[in-house]
Amino acid sequence: MNFQSAIAGRNLFKETAKPEYFPAFDYLRIVIAIGVFISHAREFGNLGNACVQIFFALSGFLIGGILLRSSRADLARFYYNRSTRIWIPYGIAIVLLFAATALRQSLADPKIWEFFFYDVTFVYNWFGPPQLATSVLRMPLNGTGNHFWSICVEEQFYLLAPFLLLFVSHQTLILALVALFVVNFFYPHDFAAIALGVLLAISRKRFGDWYLTRRGLTAVLIVGALSTLLMALGLVAYSKIFPVIAVTIIGSLAFEGQANQAGKTLGGMSFSFYLNHWIGLFVRPWTT
Repeated sequence: MNFQSAIAGRNLFKETAKPEYFPAFDYLRIVIAIGVFISHAREFGNLGNACVQIFFALSGFLIGGILLRSSRADLARFYYNRSTRIWIPYGIAIVLLFAATALRQSLADPKIWEFFFYDVTFVYNWFGPPQLATSVLRMPLNGTGNHFWSICVEEQFYLLAPFLLLFVSHQTLILALVALFVVNFFYPHDFAAIALGVLLAISRKRFGDWYLTRRGLTAVLIVGALSTLLMALGLVAYSKIFPVIAVTIIGSLAFEGQANQAGKTLGGMSFSFYLNHWIGLFVRPWTT
């Protein structure tokens, strides 16, 4: 998952006069990465998944915005940036998980190799989590690497998004994104928050920062509050409504500004922390 999604720079897209930067997102990244860690350290309901859904909405908004400012000639650069910023740290995380698994479990079990295969081919989200209930003890470190499902969702988005945004008409794209969101109310899936993030990016391209105007921000906050209330009252299931809450959080924080060193440092470390936070949980039993 590209939780340190870089904003397009001067060398990435010629049509962008200056790089965009959203300073609040740096702090948001590290806060919700820590939220995932807390959720894995102590069971806090949907906290971990909620943090991931916010990451998804953030990724949809940022990557969608990059692609909307790009042309087909920029595809090679886009894929190069995504692969180097995600695959290298992700590969290191898989190696670390494999090494720890080799110390604690028998690699003779074919199930372990099966799960690692899902990880490296970016399909773990389809085949890994459904087996938690029946095969958790045969997963690497008893399911420690299960959070890699979110990285696979992100990679699937990165692979398909450029073709949808650059080769499909905006009208068709908008209909497809809305359909993804609506389907989530009947068959919850992992792409609803990403779809809403991309829709927010499309609306920004067409109407500017409407969500930061007084009326726009008021509307965003009202939608977020009502969605939270419906969820809290049990009138709408968490899995169906939280993508809406996630994108309202992104919209309320999507203001441009200057980068600062503290924010860049915290935001930059969030992805690696998310990937490898299991190490602290793995070592803890040995130190207590």
